[in-house]
Amino acid sequence: KMMHDKVPMEEVEKLSASSHEIHTILTTLLSNRSMTITPDQMAYAVEQISKYPTVLYLRLTMRVVSRWTSYCDFRGALPPHVSQLIDAIYSELEQFYGSELCAYTFAFLTFSKAGVTSVELEDLLSMVDVVLTEVFQYADSVGRLPSHVLSRLLNDLQGLLAQGENGGYVWYHRQLREAAER
Repeated sequence: KMMHDKVPMEEVEKLSASSHEIHTILTTLLSNRSMTITPDQMAYAVEQISKYPTVLYLRLTMRVVSRWTSYCDFRGALPPHVSQLIDAIYSELEQFYGSELCAYTFAFLTFSKAGVTSVELEDLLSMVDVVLTEVFQYADSVGRLPSHVLSRLLNDLQGLLAQGENGGYVWYHRQLREAAER
């Protein structure tokens, strides 16, 4: 279809497993966010990226690394495969926002045909009793899902989602969708 529509093709070279190249890219990406990490953290991140030198792994690593503090325990934070790294990111989101909210949000994002807007997602999640029970666990009454809860989750999913047709959210990459399906 893309060839028929004459979409220009751009070849992208594979990310090298060279530690120097990975270090340079990671340093540049961090400096673009006005961030730095300790030399030990950098060495660990470069070592892990060189085991799986893909752009997706690098992008997901940036998500994890950008949350590190200078005193955090970072060893083991970067599994050696993309699928394991995605699972770790999803687990962290589930711990923070709740497993039901994340599971249903991921399901609606995964199984929508052309993406789902934030308004549609809020409506869908508001119809799921287990999600509302989880979100309102400390409240006396259960109502509609608060907009700010979904906004915070969608903000945390930034970089994992893309805007599809009609402004609907879709997974940025096939492996993100596959991990959500699992």
